[in-house]
Amino acid sequence: MTYGLGVDLGTTFTAAAVRRGDRVERFRLGDRSDVAPSVVMIRQDGAVLTGSAAERRASVEPERVAREFKRKLGDPVPMIVGGSPMPVPALLAHLLRAVVGRVGAAEGAPPEQVTLTHPASWNTYQKEIFSQVPQLAEVGPVRMVTEPEAAAATYAANERLAAGATVAVYDLGGGTFDATVLRRTASGFEILGTPQGIQGLGGIDFDQAVFAHVRESLGEDALLGADRATLYRLRQECVHAKEALSVDTDVTVPVLLPSAHTHIRVTRGEFEDMVRPVLADTMTALRSALRSASVEAEDLTAVLLVGGSSKIPLVARMVSAEFKAPIAVDTDPEFAVALGAAALSAPVSAGPGPRAQVPTAPTSGATPVGAAAALGTGTGATARIVTPAVPAPTAAPTARPGHDRPAPAGPMRPGPGGRPDPARSDPSYRPALQPAGRANTPYPPASGQNGHGRAPDHEPNTRMFAPTPPTGGAPDRRFGAGDRPPELKRTEQRRWVKPVVIAVVVAAVVGGGAYAGVRFLGGGGGGTAAAPTTSETASPPTEAPLAFGAPVASVPIGKNPGRVAVTHDGGHAYTTNNGSNDVSVVDLGSNSVTATIPVGAGPVLVAVAPDDRHAYVTSITTGQLAVIDIASNTVAATVPVGKSPVGIAVSADGRTVYVANRDSNSLSVVDAATNTVTGTIRVPGGPFAVAVSGDGAHAYVTGAGNGSLAVVDLQRKAVVGTVEVGPNPGCVKIGADGTRAYVTSYDSASLKVVDVHDAANPTVAQSVTVGARPSYVALSPDGARAYVVNQGDGTVSVVDTGTNAVSRTFSVDAPAPNGMAVDPDGARGYVVSSDGNSLAVFSLEGE
Repeated sequence: MTYGLGVDLGTTFTAAAVRRGDRVERFRLGDRSDVAPSVVMIRQDGAVLTGSAAERRASVEPERVAREFKRKLGDPVPMIVGGSPMPVPALLAHLLRAVVGRVGAAEGAPPEQVTLTHPASWNTYQKEIFSQVPQLAEVGPVRMVTEPEAAAATYAANERLAAGATVAVYDLGGGTFDATVLRRTASGFEILGTPQGIQGLGGIDFDQAVFAHVRESLGEDALLGADRATLYRLRQECVHAKEALSVDTDVTVPVLLPSAHTHIRVTRGEFEDMVRPVLADTMTALRSALRSASVEAEDLTAVLLVGGSSKIPLVARMVSAEFKAPIAVDTDPEFAVALGAAALSAPVSAGPGPRAQVPTAPTSGATPVGAAAALGTGTGATARIVTPAVPAPTAAPTARPGHDRPAPAGPMRPGPGGRPDPARSDPSYRPALQPAGRANTPYPPASGQNGHGRAPDHEPNTRMFAPTPPTGGAPDRRFGAGDRPPELKRTEQRRWVKPVVIAVVVAAVVGGGAYAGVRFLGGGGGGTAAAPTTSETASPPTEAPLAFGAPVASVPIGKNPGRVAVTHDGGHAYTTNNGSNDVSVVDLGSNSVTATIPVGAGPVLVAVAPDDRHAYVTSITTGQLAVIDIASNTVAATVPVGKSPVGIAVSADGRTVYVANRDSNSLSVVDAATNTVTGTIRVPGGPFAVAVSGDGAHAYVTGAGNGSLAVVDLQRKAVVGTVEVGPNPGCVKIGADGTRAYVTSYDSASLKVVDVHDAANPTVAQSVTVGARPSYVALSPDGARAYVVNQGDGTVSVVDTGTNAVSRTFSVDAPAPNGMAVDPDGARGYVVSSDGNSLAVFSLEGE
């Protein structure tokens, strides 16, 4: 009998359900429960284990285990598993392939269709990356639906819901929170307004809160001498304690450490005090979702509580008290999404060729073929995967001559290898995912691209790279083309990093103004040699002045640069180079590199103090702020801040540095004199870019997760106003008079002009259409012009801030233009080229 399969690849657990005719039921994936841990392990022999099999071995070799990786989809660097970089799409593909294989083995046939779910609040880039996962897993045909639509389908199957009825889905899972409003239609559900998400909030954060409580109870030195396996077991006990507190009023956490054998008591009241502040943020997000949908809480038929963490009793109490609407709690909220996905898995035509076969597990040492090669061994093979324009049901792959396993959708050239042996029956066992070497020379343009590696507008182009083993020092980390947290991928004119074995889209993060979801910083492949210190200068004719936008110089800098800042005396530029983990110092008189400063892994944004004594660099990988002494061009201090720091702003008096921490939903306040954090301000929505008013009264923070601009009262240390500014707001700058904020919206190709004279009621005064995928905005010294860098078409839009209209647009001769700076007299502009590993210098005179 044919069947449909619904799969929910969650941050902490994976669930599956099967539909046969009109009957939908859950499928048991775990050893002791119906769900399976979202865990992947790479053994020393290269074999890949998933789910419960991986979890069982995690306490023995925790360094070989990857978990919670869905939360990192789009981050600028791959995860390190077993000492080697591993891209998130590959890890998700291993999970999906294992699920489809296990279900197919039990059912005796592959599913007619697989329905895969994702958060509704994901940005376009994250959805495009996620659409690659079924192709890598060699699974199809696949339909993509949002998690709230699936959850609403489950609710509608159990309750009569008339057409026109509205529900809100409150989805608090293991790694993220999402709030969505939906209306029942004759054919299903439609999403109303803009879904609101908090990327760095979920059950794993509550686990960490319990662990921190236990650690504090034990004392500062209690964990000294404990190895990783011991700490892993203690963390697992904290997870069990958190789960038990949903039923019991108090629990004890057993502690078995070298320095202490004891028990720590935790009460439900203590736990609720730990999580109440962040749950208040989820209430704010749900209110924002209702407001964007123009729906009042009293008009809701129900608020559906979805996700394992929604079982916390405090959640239902807070939602009920806040919204006065009926609360619908599924008896097993972990399965609400998977069951709904299965219900939506109506068969679709697979097109020509056979349906995708159920993935089988090869024996140890076998080398897979087809898309399995993307998940297994390969040396120097390349793959080009074309992202479907619409992530609707994808046609099943067709078989390749000479192989019994079908090829993935889209042309792909697998690495060398023999046929997999399907003899092994354990679906959790997978072939080794071996790192592939990366070439030391730049990749040539792919077919159909222009000389700069940009694909024509009509042809999406995705280029990825394989994980590379560490050699000598730190692993080679680079940004994919184009948000992080900013963040990155590019179809059309966006460049992705080159493919070798496994398709990985590495998110490019942007600082101070960067793309909010995952897109901009890094670029294509490149050599491993140090950047030269000479420049390639295009000398203008001496007899005529330079035209506006005319190139002046192209200065080679470090690898995959993302942002640039110019000193206030106009003498030097500092660029963050994510691919080489350093900062290039460029003498703007000679247009040459005079120093290279190592700053650690994953540098994102750079800002210069008003007195030109220090430069500040955020590292999204290490969670630190590096303080550079400009006189010596050395790192004078590193300051631990929040999780995934991106944006930086320095107060006008230079006394305070503000850092936007995307994954901890906070703004760190750093004393510039002592280089210490003196305060933390909660800012929901995934803080990304930040700017500070000239009087130091307010900070303006873009939200990567909710597409908003938040106004923060720095005296009260609280958010006092918010306004929606469009998806992926990557950069914010404040106008000369302090009454206007200029915000780029990467996905809507626009610059939002926001009236902020009333801090409590910011409003979008105008939306200015600019070029494709604007990644950054810089203002002229007098504030008369806003320069918008359009990464999608390689241009700069010049916006007259008096009329809020584009006065002209000029091309930048730099692949993947990214961050921009303007010199103090406004005569020169500087744009980093993420794919060209260069700093483009051009004239801003003559307009």
